[in-house]
Amino acid sequence: MKKKISIKRRIMSILIGTLIPIIAFQIYSSFNMAQVMNQKITEAGMTALQVYAGNVDGQLGLVQDRLLESVAGNEDFTVFSNQDSDEVKTYVASYNILEEYKMLLRQNPCVTGCIIYSSGKEICRAVWSDRISGYDKKENLLKAVREHIEEENFRSPNSWEVITSDGIHYLVRTMGYRKTYAVALIDLNNLITAGEESSLLFTDGTGALTDMEFVASEGIDPAGKQESCFTGKRTRYLLIRTDIANTPVYLVYLRVYKGILSGLSRKEMYIFYISLLSLLLIPISFELLKKTFFKPVDKLVSTMNRIKDGGELSSEDTYDEIEFEQVSNTFRAMLQQIRELKIEAYEKKLQIQKTELQYYQIQIRPHFYLNCLKNIYGMLENNKNEETQKFIIYLSRHLRYMMRDKTDPVTLDEEISYIKNYIVLQELSMKYPPKCTIDGDMSLTARKIPAISILTFVENSVKYASNMPVHLEITISFSLLKGEEGDIFYISVRDNGCGFSNDQLVRLNRGSGMETDGEHIGITNVMQRFYLFYGKDRVGFAFSNADPGAKIEIFIQDPDVRSGKTEASLSEVGI
Repeated sequence: MKKKISIKRRIMSILIGTLIPIIAFQIYSSFNMAQVMNQKITEAGMTALQVYAGNVDGQLGLVQDRLLESVAGNEDFTVFSNQDSDEVKTYVASYNILEEYKMLLRQNPCVTGCIIYSSGKEICRAVWSDRISGYDKKENLLKAVREHIEEENFRSPNSWEVITSDGIHYLVRTMGYRKTYAVALIDLNNLITAGEESSLLFTDGTGALTDMEFVASEGIDPAGKQESCFTGKRTRYLLIRTDIANTPVYLVYLRVYKGILSGLSRKEMYIFYISLLSLLLIPISFELLKKTFFKPVDKLVSTMNRIKDGGELSSEDTYDEIEFEQVSNTFRAMLQQIRELKIEAYEKKLQIQKTELQYYQIQIRPHFYLNCLKNIYGMLENNKNEETQKFIIYLSRHLRYMMRDKTDPVTLDEEISYIKNYIVLQELSMKYPPKCTIDGDMSLTARKIPAISILTFVENSVKYASNMPVHLEITISFSLLKGEEGDIFYISVRDNGCGFSNDQLVRLNRGSGMETDGEHIGITNVMQRFYLFYGKDRVGFAFSNADPGAKIEIFIQDPDVRSGKTEASLSEVGI
């Protein structure tokens, strides 16, 4: 016998023998090129960043030196800071200082404004760059500076600090003595410019201080601890950062990363193209797969099509591969199951036909109708014409309901209506007529149920309690029970009659039921029609004896069945 071969082993051998060398070579070449390219980009970025950082440091140094000149050894600042100076001298001194600051603003365009502030005299005066406009914006800046200076334990720092006003971050340098300070403000956005392919921004180590919207939209993380890294969600950027001397901020350089191929040397390009050529091994692998996999699949499909057209499996429908042989065997088993299911469906059809026959037997109840005719005859004989007319009207309604189309479901409300009609018939013909009480959520009466189902249990109660010397009391209840796996539609019929025998209870609760006797509907038929209507796995019956009487309970899972769905279900089962 020829040895079977696993197709999985064949596929794995082919893939391992061809694709692993390609993958290994490409990983090596890509890793090598990425290292070289990233190193070049990083070195170029470091160089550019140092140039920008040196420029920023130079500008800050010039501003700091001019600010120091306006404070140290400046007679005007001494007069302004003297708490005993009169108002005129203080005003003249402040005017002279501000004139020097105007010169500072012209010589250093990066400076946003210069402020002199005396907390003792409560004087705060400022000059502003042309780049800042708006009274509110200037007042908010002055407020931020005063709050900064008036913080507890404030001392003139030896470095620049960061304050925020109107969502904009500023570098602030404060110098002074005797509660009098000279302040220089620099908007961080005015300190930097960049090229078309790169961007510069400031960060305090936790988040961006400039270009916040750009950073957020691009998903850039400028707070990383590494000096260089790649970041960004929509676009990849090379991020390099360095600190600025005498400030709490860092300067961040961002350059768009265009990919590994940009800037490759000739040698590196050769390596890359060799990697592409090595992909030609994939078609070779495909041809091998075609021989060992695709052809057996085509054969299997051809066999299935032959079976579909009425053919049979033959001895030639065998395969060398274990998996395809298993599929063929499974297909044979499926064909056998289909044959068995056809037999089962035929048996079910016979059962449905039997249920239909029982349903028709329900409609033909000679004993009941003979009694009705006898009652009519008696009424006419006693000249009870009005009662006779009433009896005939109710009897005709009952007959119309019993002779209805078997495929049509009815609402619970319709069933109850004809139950009441049936009770009236009994009231007109019995010495001790039954009483029927309806107790339930009336919003549920639109639910569909098989016809002559609840009426069946009422008729049985009346029949087996016909010899009782008291009134038979029947109670029909219905409600919606809440459960973890869904709602349960609950219906119960209870009477105070003689109840079920022990043998009947055992057979009914086991599902054996009771056969019809030709005079009344069998409970078995009602149960079968509920099973066919809802599905056997969704309906449960419980039979018990009350004290006194009998109790029948019906539990229907997920009962929200509308008329369209119900009628379709009845048509499928044929009842």
